[in-house]
Order: sequence, then structure tokens, then C-alpha cells
Amino acid sequence: MAFEHQTELLVIREGNRIIIEPQAQTLEDVPALLAKIGQRHSRQRPEFVESERQNIRKPKK
Repeated sequence: MAFEHQTELLVIREGNRIIIEPQAQTLEDVPALLAKIGQRHSRQRPEFVESERQNIRKPKK
């Protein structure tokens, strides 16, 4: 297993097994996070100001 340096770990002992998990959020938490966002999301696309669109550079060929 490899975790980022200084990652806090959660160690769980189940019988003769030792489970080590990072305490940081993982992809396992994504469905709950999306559900929480869905409660506040307006479901409308934001409008962009035309000047913001012009500032985006197109890649050179």
C-alpha cells in the first residue's frame, strides 16, 4: 500500500486481519457528497459574460 507522506491512517483489527485505511476522503465518499450537493444545486447552467469567453485562448495548430 502507498499513501501520501503524512497521511493519517485508521487501523482496524478484525480477528486475525488488520485493515489500514487513510482517514482522508476516498472515492467511496463521492456518492454521499454528490447527494449533499444535489440538495442545494439549482440545476441551471450558469450564464457566462461574453468578455469571459473572449479571454479563453484557442490552442495553436
